[in-house]
Parts: sequence; C-alpha cells; structure tokens
Amino acid sequence: MIPAYRSDDNEYEVIKGKLLGCGHARCVFEIMGSSDFVLKEAKPGMYSHNENEAKFYSMSVEGNYTMVTACIAEVRSISKSGKFLVMERLCMELDPSLKSKAKVPVEINDPHAGNYGMTPDGKSIKCIDYGSCIMDGISGYLNLVPFQSEQSINEMSKLNNDIKKLWE
Repeated sequence: MIPAYRSDDNEYEVIKGKLLGCGHARCVFEIMGSSDFVLKEAKPGMYSHNENEAKFYSMSVEGNYTMVTACIAEVRSISKSGKFLVMERLCMELDPSLKSKAKVPVEINDPHAGNYGMTPDGKSIKCIDYGSCIMDGISGYLNLVPFQSEQSINEMSKLNNDIKKLWE
C-alpha cells in the first residue's frame, strides 16, 4: 500500500486521501487504507522540506542515533522527485504534562506546538515537521522543546489582529 522508497510520484497520488491541513511549504493528507501514516505533498518549489526530513531521518537511523529517532516522526518513504513523503501519523493534541519533558535534536529549533505530535500510546511527543532543520550532520544531542508559552501565543495573535485592522 505505501510505495517503496523513491517510487514515482504517481504511486503516491493514488494513495492520497482526505486533506488534513496545509502549511507554508506542504499539504498533509490521509493515506487511503492506513491510519498509521500521512502523506506530505510539497508545494511547487518547496520539495527541499521533504528531502531534508527524509535525509535527517535516514542519517539518524544509519548513524544509530536512537535518542534522535525516538523524538522525530518516522519517515517511511519519499517519492523519486521529493514531491511526496510518507511520515508517521501522530495525534495533534498534546498532553500538557508531557510538554515539559519533550526533547528534540539540537538541529531542530522550533517552538510551535503545531509541529509536534503525540504518539498513539500517549507516552511521548515527537517532532513532525523538521524539514527546515539545520543540516551540517547530526550531533546526536537533544534539547528540551522550546514550546512557546500560551501568553506569547495570545500576544502574537492579538498583534496579528491589530495589524489586520490597520490594513482594513
């Protein structure tokens, strides 16, 4: 059901299910017949995000960085062009008690809670969007996830709304 690594794009098109959401570089879809993985489709000119995730995950596995692979979502497959990537599906609702213990490789510095997901067993949080990570290799070191505080998120939202009103 999931295409082999570096299969043609058309093999990924046929498994594309319902749209789950979009970010600035990619859209995420369900995979027909699988609840364990999602399909990330890169927008034109943004294939590097899929390539970076595939490379970072592969380097982590090949280097036997088990602490790193434990805190990033698994990449199962990537298309020949890099347009499509199959990744582990995680729950987007994070257990607040796990946030203070969540770790991420030092190469990933992303405080946005929306880029993290919780494992189905509810025991850990993993990064699901590491396509823009800094890639000079993998150190194997981890940091606590620098989640934004609820207060800073609310302040940013208010600021965005104020700016929108200025342009109306």
